[in-house]
Amino acid sequence: MTLKNKDFCNLHVHDEFSLLDGAVKTKELVKGAIEKGHRYIASTNHGSMDGIVKFNNACYDKEKKEYKIKPIFGVELYMLEHWDKKDDFNLKQKNLHLIAHAKNERGLKKLLVGLGYANINGISKKGWSSRAFLPMEYPLEHDWAGDVIIQTGCASSPFWNAENGIDLLGKYYEAFKQDLYAEIMPLHDLDHQTNINAQALVAAEELGIKLIATNDIHFLCEKDHKVHDVILGIGQRGMTWNNPKRWKFDTHLNYMRDAQEMYESLKLMGIDREVARESILNTMEIGEKCQFKLNKIPVELPRVLEKGIDETVYLIEKCQQELEKRGLTSRKYRERAAYELEAMVNGGFVRYMLLVADVINWAKSNDILVGHGRGSVGGSLVSYLLHITEVDPIEHNLIFERFISEGRVDLPDIDIDFEDRKRHLIEKYLKEKYGEWNVAHVSTFGMMRGKQAVRDVSRLFEVPRQEADAMSKCILIRPEMDARASFSIMDTVEIFEEAKRFYKKYPHVIKYASKIEGQIKTCGIHAAGFVVSKNDLRYSGNCHLVNRRGTLTVNWDKEDLEQMGLMKLDVLGLSTLSVLSEAKRLIREKHGRDIDYYKIDLHKEEVYKEIAAGNTVCGFQIGSKGLQKYCKDLNVSDFETLADASALWRPGCLKAGITQEYQEIKLGRKKVKYYNDIHRGITESTCGQIIYQEQIMFLLFNMAGIPWKTTDQVRKVISKSEGTDKWREYKKMYAKGCVKKGTMKYDEAEEFFENLKFFGVYAFNRSHAVEYAILSYLTIWLKIKYPLEFFTAFLNYGSVDGDDAASAEGKIDIALKEAKRMGIKAVPPDINRSGDGWTVSE
Repeated sequence: MTLKNKDFCNLHVHDEFSLLDGAVKTKELVKGAIEKGHRYIASTNHGSMDGIVKFNNACYDKEKKEYKIKPIFGVELYMLEHWDKKDDFNLKQKNLHLIAHAKNERGLKKLLVGLGYANINGISKKGWSSRAFLPMEYPLEHDWAGDVIIQTGCASSPFWNAENGIDLLGKYYEAFKQDLYAEIMPLHDLDHQTNINAQALVAAEELGIKLIATNDIHFLCEKDHKVHDVILGIGQRGMTWNNPKRWKFDTHLNYMRDAQEMYESLKLMGIDREVARESILNTMEIGEKCQFKLNKIPVELPRVLEKGIDETVYLIEKCQQELEKRGLTSRKYRERAAYELEAMVNGGFVRYMLLVADVINWAKSNDILVGHGRGSVGGSLVSYLLHITEVDPIEHNLIFERFISEGRVDLPDIDIDFEDRKRHLIEKYLKEKYGEWNVAHVSTFGMMRGKQAVRDVSRLFEVPRQEADAMSKCILIRPEMDARASFSIMDTVEIFEEAKRFYKKYPHVIKYASKIEGQIKTCGIHAAGFVVSKNDLRYSGNCHLVNRRGTLTVNWDKEDLEQMGLMKLDVLGLSTLSVLSEAKRLIREKHGRDIDYYKIDLHKEEVYKEIAAGNTVCGFQIGSKGLQKYCKDLNVSDFETLADASALWRPGCLKAGITQEYQEIKLGRKKVKYYNDIHRGITESTCGQIIYQEQIMFLLFNMAGIPWKTTDQVRKVISKSEGTDKWREYKKMYAKGCVKKGTMKYDEAEEFFENLKFFGVYAFNRSHAVEYAILSYLTIWLKIKYPLEFFTAFLNYGSVDGDDAASAEGKIDIALKEAKRMGIKAVPPDINRSGDGWTVSE
């Protein structure tokens, strides 16, 4: 009887999250399993479960709301025989492996908690290994039985390698009973695997343990074994392809083999045909035992207010008090506040808003300067009333729905800028308030993009660095919203002559670089993200902690956090805020004046004269040469134009020609054509151009009557999708809405909607443009009013970023040159007058 793939489940599998060992991307692994007709597929990466959310999502069909193939969530555990001697550098212990799968939610939680324990306690302090280890007895001592399935693992199993391995196997069988399985692998070209299989067969017979056939998958197809060799080589620092010491697998059979292939290969190893057959069919038992979904976990935030205080009542009353305090008592403000509060209460965002407000207000009361806002949160009046932002959204015509649209279930994004020199104090405060183990950093996973892939493979094959660099510089970097191509190496080869010559000379480099392009290579720490949890993250069971370079980090990246019930708080450091804060201190010290940056008049003519004159060196954003010239060419004379300019001076707008078009119309050199009065009303202030995402939302609402709750969803589809069902659905919705409202004919509306796709690629968030334009304005205001204090602060804490990025020395040259232009003299250090860093001298 021929065995079918539908009756076989791969249970020992490594993908890209087994960093620089698994030579298959997660999506490709799942796709391959589906194409082969498997009903289940497992994930068992090295010592972590970092990739299981992406693995789950790759298996799940969002449209049909069902699994295309059932995922099994597992891990290859790393274990130590002599746990009490893990810090003994002189004792070389064996690297022991065991496979564990979660049967249910409890099992998943136990695996995650165990991996957290390994990362906190199981990494040698002397650094003999970077792996996170568990004691061999940990699953027994922490009650994994009943919720976790154990497989004996590969040739490095503790049962076949530890001194008392067989006794340990007996203890595991006593605890796990029918949830313990002995692995045999059909790697017929490995002598030692024959011996391991023999031990598994004997143990199975003596203890009554069921056998399962696994293949320790590291790549998808047999032909990819060399790709795997390349990845292993890249992971060995300084290694070259022809170096005899290069470590590689002794077999090329670790691919996703068909059930019949597995059967034939096991027979080649001398295993009885009936035993071989049963070992393959037995794998389905585990698939059927692990029947649970990785459902979205509700986010649990710690309580901000004291017990007994109703959070919703508090939030509403706080907003009402602030409306009165600020004199914002008109109907427009009261209705907007009520509308926003209702959305926040219904969405379950009250505690989140209070938590963010608490952090910001603590910082402000502890002499830490916080930005006026960042991103779409600027569209929220409630955020303004809570002092999360310092931008009046009604005054600046900002939309709340860009922040929270009706029906939203995910926590809205609130990014916060703090002065970078004091950012560490925010982490300290969070841990003091919510608990040392309730706060952690967020992970990031770095991909091997085209340039990096070419350089890494070239280095392995000893291609001259000059040639590899020349090739990598040709590689196209497509923007994220460009749906035409995910990767770029072969595009480059087709387009550029230099790349064609490189390909002809080093075809193997391009072949392997293209294969690994886009695959995960590294894990790191998110620059700004913090998790703040109600529960101790060591035991919460919705993540596992990782010790990344001495920093406590959760294993998920920002995309996976909320699905696993965790909240990411973005705490960003901004050098401009450090400059403003230091200048404020100097002004108070020298002049006895206390500057409140949140109350500075944004309409001072003298500031705009400086901007229009191009005197913006050292200014935030507008100090770059490109934007400096653009502001001068536009003759910027008001805040709106300043905000527009900062939004327009971006790659998308520049490539689309909108930056130049705006300038031509603004200066009266070109006339603009409006579709109708609605279009005029929404785009007249931006010279007929759609610059902002909010303008797209206004057009959808006013032209076609599309509800606000839907406009943000349409905006996302316009910005990111091409040819999808959703695109066609919204296009029809828009056209019908326009006809119903009498704003456009059906065909005209369809054409207009198609044009929105063009604008959607580059349209910017207006809230962010306004918030950051304020910072641009403040730096020029400060430079004019208090130049000595400004330049002193800038020289100590400022930076030159973006296209004009400068080193520390370069920054000094730029700042001193501008200071000299303004009549300020810089003198060398003097032991009698100098202080710590740059100072203002009498």
